[in-house]
Amino acid sequence: MTSLLLSLVALSGSAFAQDSCPTGAKNGERIPRSSRVRVLGLHPDDAYSANPSAVVGRVGVTTEPWTSESCWYTGSFREANGEERYFYKVAVADASRTATTTGVLPCPPESYASSAPLPDGTRVKLVSVHREDPRYPEWNRLIGLTGTISDHTPRGGCWMSGVLTTDDGIDIDLARGALWQNDDLFMASGRTASARTDPRVSAPVVADLSMDAPVAFDGPRIPRGQRLRILAIDPADAYYAEREDIVGLRCTSTEVLRRAETGLFTGEVRCDDRRKRYFLKVSVQLLPY
Repeated sequence: MTSLLLSLVALSGSAFAQDSCPTGAKNGERIPRSSRVRVLGLHPDDAYSANPSAVVGRVGVTTEPWTSESCWYTGSFREANGEERYFYKVAVADASRTATTTGVLPCPPESYASSAPLPDGTRVKLVSVHREDPRYPEWNRLIGLTGTISDHTPRGGCWMSGVLTTDDGIDIDLARGALWQNDDLFMASGRTASARTDPRVSAPVVADLSMDAPVAFDGPRIPRGQRLRILAIDPADAYYAEREDIVGLRCTSTEVLRRAETGLFTGEVRCDDRRKRYFLKVSVQLLPY
């Protein structure tokens, strides 16, 4: 009986720890840094092959470029919970997901679509972090950062992966980010305004955000001069009756907005319709532009 059980255990593990390449595995192609991949199998030489069922099926974002002459790759990736794993010989598949039936992720307003990699060192501003990115929980402190991009890899529409080196010298790995390049950023990178005709950078993309809804800010306060979008107005607010005309407006805070309660703020803003409004309880999304 004991020998039978051992044989069954060995057979169950052989589906994951094997010498042959699993079906659907990437084979020999370069996997860029910040790529989202799923573990399909482990080679017997890999340390995780001792317990393959705990690893196979896991999804993570590569923390460095992976190269291989076969399906067995060496490198590390980081899971959404922050755990990092180093593999000696692992087989993986592309785990990037699309949010629309057309296969192109929806883009935030005022971002640039890129059909080819941008050169390392190009000046950019980060304007959105997609929900699929492991750094999405940090979106509020990341959006608006400027710096240079490297290992830029287009991921459909405006979405890209790569490494943003901020002006403070901090490297931020992005699996799904959207970038913006204005004239100042072009000039700072030694390029001229005519670079806008470069096919790698198209005109701003304005797309439906219903597939990736905006997130209401819920910090302690909003500084004066902050750009924001009105998301909702509480019934206790005097402007509630006008909510259909106000929700969606982009505004700038003219004073520090104080948190009234969870997700609601009190203070004055000036909106793009040139009107100033003082809200008692309003829900907003912070904007980097």
